Formats: sequence, C-alpha cells, structure tokens
Amino acid sequence: MTYWLSEFPGPSHVLVYERLHNNLRWEMFRLARFLQVAVDLRTLWCVAVDREGAYHRRREPWMTHDVLFTDKLSAVVRQAVYNVTDVVKQHHLGSDVLESYQTYNQWT
Repeated sequence: MTYWLSEFPGPSHVLVYERLHNNLRWEMFRLARFLQVAVDLRTLWCVAVDREGAYHRRREPWMTHDVLFTDKLSAVVRQAVYNVTDVVKQHHLGSDVLESYQTYNQWT
C-alpha cells in the first residue's frame, strides 16, 4: 500500500476497516465524496441497516487473536501499519488515519 500512496500521481483515499465498522454511514459518505458520487441519506441509511448482509459468516469459537496471530505475524502487521502511517502523514492524507493501530495493545 505504501507504493500506491507515495507513487500514484492521482488522489488517494485511505479506508480503515475499524472506522468503517464503527461509523459506516460517515465513512461511506466520505468515500462517495472522494469518488465524486452523489449519495443521499436514504441510501446511506439502507447501507447501514443491511450492513451484515445475508452471507455473513459466524466466527468459530477457536478463532481468537492468540491462535490466529503469532508474535512473528503480529510484528509483520505492526511494521506494515507503521510504514503506511508514515506515508499517509508525508502526503497529508490525514495524520490520524491509522493511529488506532499504533495504540492498540494487541499489536504490541
């Protein structure tokens, strides 16, 4: 992702899953604005109401952070997040976009 943020000459928009999950309507509005797509409140409301959809998979009980993320994998993810954060700050795409990752205790 750092390549696209630093080398792509066009505009960029960073969409962060946690922000999308926590505030779907606002993030969808921001994305539509970036894409220059007209979207009305009714459409945003519909997206938020049907956010889970009919095909959402149930998480198995064994799928915990400790099982899925080894220390090595967590270090790889953490480094990737730091790299993206630096590029985002350099290109003034919003300095706080990924700060939630930097302070998230599970990645450290």
